Amino acid sequence: MRVLHVIPVMGREKTIGGAIRVAVDFIRELGKHPGIEPRLCVLGAEDPDYAAYGLTERPVFLGHSGQHRRLLENL
Repeated sequence: MRVLHVIPVMGREKTIGGAIRVAVDFIRELGKHPGIEPRLCVLGAEDPDYAAYGLTERPVFLGHSGQHRRLLENL
């Protein structure tokens, strides 16, 4: 089973919290189970230090720099 989670940004100054922390923790835990392929998509800019958040797989970064509420208007 493939699971995709989409979050607006990775974090700021190497810290994350709230809903983003939950999504990252969930992705990390799902990766421990055979048969599940979790992936993370980040709407914002690339963060080369994604491993600092405990992720082993590189997230997909879309590089959207505008308001996340208006993402569809920019596609």
